[in-house]
Amino acid sequence: MLDPRSLSIRDLYIILSLYHRRPLDRARLLWSVEDEEITSLEKYVKYLDDPDIRLSIIENLMAKGLSLDKIVDAMDWRGFESLVSEFFRSYGYKTYRNYRLKRNEYDVIAVKEDHLISVDCKHWDKPLPPSKAREVAENLRLRSKKLYRDPLFKGRRIYMAIVTLRESKISFVDGVAIIPIIYIRNFLEELYSLIYQGYMKEASEP
Repeated sequence: MLDPRSLSIRDLYIILSLYHRRPLDRARLLWSVEDEEITSLEKYVKYLDDPDIRLSIIENLMAKGLSLDKIVDAMDWRGFESLVSEFFRSYGYKTYRNYRLKRNEYDVIAVKEDHLISVDCKHWDKPLPPSKAREVAENLRLRSKKLYRDPLFKGRRIYMAIVTLRESKISFVDGVAIIPIIYIRNFLEELYSLIYQGYMKEASEP
């Protein structure tokens, strides 16, 4: 069994990298890593198929002082989407990854009570310039409007969020939230307030 609390920050990072089949270049930059040690940690990789274990590893890495943006370096874009989904799930949301509706695909759909968050995950190394942010937000709005016609989500109020890797702060473009991954907990804890104050708008609103 894998107990993340019993392993060092280095070992947890290596296990996470191995699970996502990422090169260990970053780990070697941060710590001394011997091939024998990597082999000894491979036995733990299978446990990360459980999303609760993955989230527990991430939370333990953060508790031990590793920033979330560095943790994301141990993931590919699929791992980034999985991380976003797991954070929503940890706040009581039912999540759908890579959900398809006719010709449209949604990275993450998070549903709770009477509302739904349609999420785009952007695992990009650079911040979104304003013109690109507006383009991505509008594209997400157009796709999210189509979810109103999906019987699975009937009666939900649909809001939109873009989760990014390198932004410096939470911002909003025409009612669409742009959230740096390092602030995703802040966003989830304040989400109802952001909706109430009008920072986030429904997909159907102008």
